[in-house]
Amino acid sequence: MTTSLDSIFSGATYAVDVIDMSTGGTVVGIDTNTRYTSASTYKLFVAYSMISAVESGEKTWDSELNGQTLRSCFATMIVNSDNDCPVAWLDEQGYGEVNQQVHDAGFDDTTIENQNMSTTASDLADYLTRLHQGSFMDADSRSMLLGYMKTQVYRSGVPTGIGSNGTVADKVGFLDGLLHDASIIYTTKGDYVMVVLTDGSSWASIAQAASTIYAAL
Repeated sequence: MTTSLDSIFSGATYAVDVIDMSTGGTVVGIDTNTRYTSASTYKLFVAYSMISAVESGEKTWDSELNGQTLRSCFATMIVNSDNDCPVAWLDEQGYGEVNQQVHDAGFDDTTIENQNMSTTASDLADYLTRLHQGSFMDADSRSMLLGYMKTQVYRSGVPTGIGSNGTVADKVGFLDGLLHDASIIYTTKGDYVMVVLTDGSSWASIAQAASTIYAAL
């Protein structure tokens, strides 16, 4: 598998973490602990922070954020990868507070700092595994987040690679030469977490990698 992915991502750097949700076993693990600038995948961690505030009673989904409701901000942050809402949240809550919240949740290799957002394929895979299992937010919050991830508008990576073979709930990130796709795939072969982080690649290559991995499952 590594040889095939090396060929697909020729000239780029990449990390891949694929986990079988039925066993918890790693199917593909390549440079999973290498830190990448997270691009918009950091919004998954902001989503966790928002959900935690609602579940603790600090906020409601009707609370105001950036001139709209928190729910509306949450939706556009995930579906359209809007930047204004997560920045407004981080400005309000404090980058240090959210960063600590993320570390307290066990995502030790993820950093939420102004002008310094980084993560690893392993941390994103851990997040998505817990999301799939429903182990770190309540059922309504989980359903809402997954619903928005299934309808997010950037579908040229893992969703294209999986195609008609399944349904994909994912969050992408793109910044300069970085292209990332952190996904849960629901297929007739079972459910898997599939995280692909790249620098210097293309959405077409990410789609090809997802298709190649899926074929080998």
